[in-house]
Amino acid sequence: MIYLILLMLVLLPIFIYYPKPKQNMDHADCILVLGCPTHEDGSLCQTQIRRCKKAIDLWYKQKAPLIMISGGKAHNATCEAEAMAEYIHQSDPQIPILMETKAMNTYDNFKYSKQLCDQRQIHSIIVVTSTSHCRRSAYFARKFFDEFAMIGDDEPFSLKKRTREFFAKYNTLYCEIKIKLKKNRGSQH
Repeated sequence: MIYLILLMLVLLPIFIYYPKPKQNMDHADCILVLGCPTHEDGSLCQTQIRRCKKAIDLWYKQKAPLIMISGGKAHNATCEAEAMAEYIHQSDPQIPILMETKAMNTYDNFKYSKQLCDQRQIHSIIVVTSTSHCRRSAYFARKFFDEFAMIGDDEPFSLKKRTREFFAKYNTLYCEIKIKLKKNRGSQH
């Protein structure tokens, strides 16, 4: 019984701060594909390929007229957005692509993509990311976008990725709490 209570205490914040995001939108202004690191040699990893294929599929289904790819040189010398855009254009050079190349993390993906969206009057987005990444991505999407849906890339189940994402959610919560406490202390002086 005590283990069940402890488990609930550990999992409860995840479901409060990361509710299940909307997963369907008939049409949006843009499909936003979140980047992730390429291999050291600049070749795409399987996660990037799955995300690109999902975005291409959504574009062919006319879910949005434009694909935006977000991701900079976060982990190596290769720009994630440029590498993924090249892959999509090899599939179909007619697909219109917009690249956001400054993002270094998930928060940045939405921050910098929002700036590009505002410049182009893009109000609604369909976000393509890994299935295990959808809840945490939606947490950040809510900070910048009113109209969005999250679509997972049909990744195979991976305990390693799910565990990493679980701890990343707690790290995000920790950072958010730190920021709020700092703001509260600053407003009291």
